[in-house]
Amino acid sequence: MAHQSHHTAERSPMAHQAHHTVSVAERDILAALKVEKAKQTFNASLLHKDHRRSVENKPVHLHIAHENTYQMEPKRKFQSYLANKAAKEVVGKYLKSDTQYSQELANNRALLITRSLVPYLKSLGYERYRYVVQTHIGEYKGQSMQISSKCLWDSKFDSFAEYTFKNRSLWCVVLIYGVYFE
Repeated sequence: MAHQSHHTAERSPMAHQAHHTVSVAERDILAALKVEKAKQTFNASLLHKDHRRSVENKPVHLHIAHENTYQMEPKRKFQSYLANKAAKEVVGKYLKSDTQYSQELANNRALLITRSLVPYLKSLGYERYRYVVQTHIGEYKGQSMQISSKCLWDSKFDSFAEYTFKNRSLWCVVLIYGVYFE
């Protein structure tokens, strides 16, 4: 059998269809993703009907072919102020003016804020955008804090938003990066 390379740059998108063995749980997730993608304007072909689970419960091989849209720029550009508004709303659910800092609270709330914010951002309807969300929570004792990041992106289409929350006990900084995926 010939060696297959994992570098996508070496293959054309239409020359090779991916073969993937999936479990029952993965099949359910793929089915949910298929329904979600069908709701969007993304043009994906339907799964082939002849690839169903066999009576012996053997793995199923799914073939998904995606058509090229040749869309090189977004229909609607990521708007930072909407992401900032989303961050403010989500942080407001988990952190209040009387919330006291603790290590466990910081770890759990940062994870909750991040996981709640991603679906909220997806609901804003920016097609073909991918989101990177970072949530930092620390104890506030009158000190100053600076967080910096470095990214490589296309400044015409990609952008970021930040939201800062602070009370007497803690500070929270949420960074949201909206990156267009061609």
